[in-house]
Amino acid sequence: ELKGASEENQDGCTTLMFRYIPRRYVAEDVVRELDQIVSRSAYDYVYVPWDKSATTNMGYGFANFVSTELARACLVLSD
Repeated sequence: ELKGASEENQDGCTTLMFRYIPRRYVAEDVVRELDQIVSRSAYDYVYVPWDKSATTNMGYGFANFVSTELARACLVLSD
């Protein structure tokens, strides 16, 4: 379950930051989680920064949605 999505979605904002991602997750895991919430066509980019020294992600990631409405829908549906 994706938790900690930024709740400040200003007009025109299409990118959400997700916090508290399990450290073992890779980008494909975040995509799998997003696919349970919204259609794959709702977003076009997922980025999960990687801590190379710890060989885990950094605990947060980003997803860019194709519209502000879809970003807001993801916020509502992920709670």
